[in-house]
Amino acid sequence: MEDCHGCEASAADTAPFTCRFFCAPGYGDYLPVRLVNSGFCRSAVASDVKEGPIERARLTAREYDAEEKISFTLADGLDGVLPSQADDIIIAGMGGELIASIICRCDWLRDPTKHLVLQPMTAQAELREFLCENGFTITREAVATEKSGLKLYLVMSVVFTGKPFCADPVFYISGLLQQEGGAAERAYLEHQVHILLKKAKGLRAAKSENKTEAEKAEELAGKILEICAKMRG
Repeated sequence: MEDCHGCEASAADTAPFTCRFFCAPGYGDYLPVRLVNSGFCRSAVASDVKEGPIERARLTAREYDAEEKISFTLADGLDGVLPSQADDIIIAGMGGELIASIICRCDWLRDPTKHLVLQPMTAQAELREFLCENGFTITREAVATEKSGLKLYLVMSVVFTGKPFCADPVFYISGLLQQEGGAAERAYLEHQVHILLKKAKGLRAAKSENKTEAEKAEELAGKILEICAKMRG
């Protein structure tokens, strides 16, 4: 069974139910099966807006003798899932802005007893900003790897506390990764530095009025580099 990018490890608080969103062929099919067959949870709800991923998930569950433990729902986001069906909610393999929109329109996630495991493929900083401003607290972050470290996947553990706050731009980029402190987390932050410097270069090459924004990106890159240096010890 292929790697689930560390999402199952973040969900391993052994909560009784886990809800999973399918989002990418060959990835979303396996995670609920691994969760129920490894004992992380007693049952799972697999949901996707398209019939194809749901059918693949059914076939995978049948192959690994997990079909009776997994419910399959054709729905957009959490629209087809009841609060009683999930204590842990895994939303993975999609952009951070889409994850934010799913959370935003689901009122029952604003409950401290619900645990979110989020794996944004893009717009990670925007997702952190959304969470902070809407009363969600990130309790842990880690980076999972694939293909000998060539691919890096950010995973967040999140709960609702009802205490919104505005963090600084450095936190929106780095989150809690410094606390985790591993080689994968450092590599992820170094990649963010590369993205910021590339952005700054593009801004400087475009128009002179973008100079201030370019300087901000370069300053932010410098602060993230300082974090990386501390993580090296």
